[in-house]
Amino acid sequence: MEGSEAHCWFIGVDGCKAGWFYVASNGQQYYFGVVSNIPELITQFENIGKIVIDIPIGLHDKGDMPRACDVMARQKLKPRGSTVFPAPGRPCLYAHDYREACEISHTLTGKKLSQQAFNILKKIREVDEILITKPELRAIIKEAHPELGFCMLNHGYPLLTKKKRSDGINERLQLLVRQKTYCEQIYNEALVEYPRKILARDDIVDAMMCLLIAVSPERYQRTLPDTADVDDSGLEMAMQYILPI
Repeated sequence: MEGSEAHCWFIGVDGCKAGWFYVASNGQQYYFGVVSNIPELITQFENIGKIVIDIPIGLHDKGDMPRACDVMARQKLKPRGSTVFPAPGRPCLYAHDYREACEISHTLTGKKLSQQAFNILKKIREVDEILITKPELRAIIKEAHPELGFCMLNHGYPLLTKKKRSDGINERLQLLVRQKTYCEQIYNEALVEYPRKILARDDIVDAMMCLLIAVSPERYQRTLPDTADVDDSGLEMAMQYILPI
């Protein structure tokens, strides 16, 4: 165990139907739960070392240039590259409906916004506004894409199973358990604690993937790209992942 891990809380977070599902560990114990927003999560823990969250962080205000991390992640995940959707431009976050979001996106990039991106615009906006208004949290809250994380844990080979199917859940859970044996217990406990209308099975494994990235020793941690791009608000645009331990 790294010395810092014993004194800090490391947290993995994924969006769910009820808000955000989190898994937290300090190296000696773990907690999981559902919160309605990120500030609520932050107030539950003292001395947070890192929060790794499955949400785009760092957005373009203008122009048609895609985020480098999105492009690179899609390349690494081929033939499953479509699991990484292009992050919306920041102006899209304030659209009132899907039609307006698509119009704004088309003006910015020449392309409509994906339905997948639109479905989580409120969550993207929540994290974006927190990091802009509270810059002290930028060193703590980092972006990850779970499918990229699983790919890199699988020695760079993308998982071809679908994460919402039982075989996909099992394959991802096996990779998690190889790194931290308690992941299986967390998964089973979370299934019992929350009904599927609140928390889906893949939300649990995705949050645990983010937790693994957060708690792993720095020598195993990497980012895509190696040197993060920075948006006009000073937010880094990079996805965290880890090498197999």
